[in-house]
Amino acid sequence: MKNSLKILGIIPLIIFTLSATEAVAQKKSETKLFKKTVAAGDTTSFNKFLAKYPNSVYTPVIQAKKDSLIKSYNTTIYTQEQTDNIFRSNVAEPDAVAGKDFIAFSQRKNNMESILGIIAPDNGGNYLRIVRLEENNGGWQISADRQDARYIQNDGLAKFAFVPSDNDTVELGNLQNLKGTFSPVTVKGEKYLLFNYINYTEGVDARSGWENNDVELISNLISLSGENIFNTMFSGERVGNSIYGKCSDSAQGGIMATPQINHLVGYLAKLSYLKPADKERELTKEAIKWWYSHNPKGKQTLDFGVLQEDHPIVQKFLKSKTIERSANNSADFFDIMGTTVLCAHNRGTGQYLLVWCEPQPKNTKKDKTLNTIYFEKGNTIVLYYYEGNRTSKERINLGTRQKR
Repeated sequence: MKNSLKILGIIPLIIFTLSATEAVAQKKSETKLFKKTVAAGDTTSFNKFLAKYPNSVYTPVIQAKKDSLIKSYNTTIYTQEQTDNIFRSNVAEPDAVAGKDFIAFSQRKNNMESILGIIAPDNGGNYLRIVRLEENNGGWQISADRQDARYIQNDGLAKFAFVPSDNDTVELGNLQNLKGTFSPVTVKGEKYLLFNYINYTEGVDARSGWENNDVELISNLISLSGENIFNTMFSGERVGNSIYGKCSDSAQGGIMATPQINHLVGYLAKLSYLKPADKERELTKEAIKWWYSHNPKGKQTLDFGVLQEDHPIVQKFLKSKTIERSANNSADFFDIMGTTVLCAHNRGTGQYLLVWCEPQPKNTKKDKTLNTIYFEKGNTIVLYYYEGNRTSKERINLGTRQKR
């Protein structure tokens, strides 16, 4: 009985000894392969170790090294300054970017470097130049070179400038000093470069005296792996460092739109310097612009603008306490948006008319200034002007629309 107990007591000891020996042997093989894998430092070796020892104590280390290596294969080694210099010196016809604005983005994919560059149009031109460079044997080669039409709706906005895409405050006071930037984004698993540019003009309109502040902001997505470009526009008026207007393509957003357009519409909605247009100001500006466009300087037979009763100019007219009246007509003038406008109402037709527009004088003591109006023979409005010490009169017949 005692012998049998001794035999039984030996069995567990033998089993434990065998298990410990096997564990030590397994640990040694893991350690050996671990050291070999680290020394090799490639994804093939990492994958081999992880497949053989998925639960090893070394697995987190190997996995981290593999992730780091893959990241390095897909992370560019070039700074933005280096990228700009490479693009500038290697693009076809280097003179084509001399003195021109451009943006350039470097990326590394599967351990291969490439650069995507976008060059501004020629002065007043309508095409952007898109160039792709690929690193090859220590040098750079052009893999794609094409033109893409500039997105523009107002042909009068001939000037072009890249603008920042990675912040929501832009110094719009001096558009020529703007520096374009970009933001890499991912939409539905595909990588794109998001960049913005504006169409604009400058100076003062000779007819209206208004500063040319109309502007179109175009936001774009260009594929980093293909040829697709998506864009959307916010058009309006530049006032200080803000643009008041609307997204011309917002109707494209929604359930039927592409994910790329939805991304751009959402992006524009978040930019704090883009603000909804003032409806009253917009309607007033449109009416005055219409009048100027239909009545060039010196025109004798005028075109009157017909305004609805709820139009801002009519509402200002109706609130006036200085309206002049005749048997069938009433009229008054007032200053609005840097413009002196004359509005009239015909009781017979019920129409409200935008009869006359002129820029407000800069110096009312020296410049020709409309001082008062009155009716003559019921249908003719007399415009009485001061110009320094002199006075003058002009007349507009509401029936014949003749000015003299």
